[in-house]
Amino acid sequence: QVDVYESETTRQRYAAARESLAFDGIDTTESWVFHGTAHENVPKIMCAGFRVGGVGEGGVAIKHGATFGTGVYAATGPATPIAYSACTGGRAVILARALRGCVGARPGDGNSWPARRDWWVFADSAQLLPVYVVHF
Repeated sequence: QVDVYESETTRQRYAAARESLAFDGIDTTESWVFHGTAHENVPKIMCAGFRVGGVGEGGVAIKHGATFGTGVYAATGPATPIAYSACTGGRAVILARALRGCVGARPGDGNSWPARRDWWVFADSAQLLPVYVVHF
């Protein structure tokens, strides 16, 4: 089953991030990425957007460490995110539109940076627009 979400809040944040990158002359090419999380987090992410763990007011705890820097971790393929989706209450991964912006060479550089294999870390949660939830 695939659910489609249309959140005005997340859409506006993503549009603002895109405009900010464009204003600064930074690439706004979009890509699609997968994100795995506990089932109970899915509705919150889909309606209010991602949050960077350990950062800012109302931030969320960093659950799986920050080996590759602080940010939202996602992947271009579903294999790794599936491993991070919890079994309780069903399993699902989020498919999101992503703005890589200025790609850094190492953690903390740029708007995003590669971690390993197909993983990416996004510095700002507004660079991601959660659109689909793929249940399995």
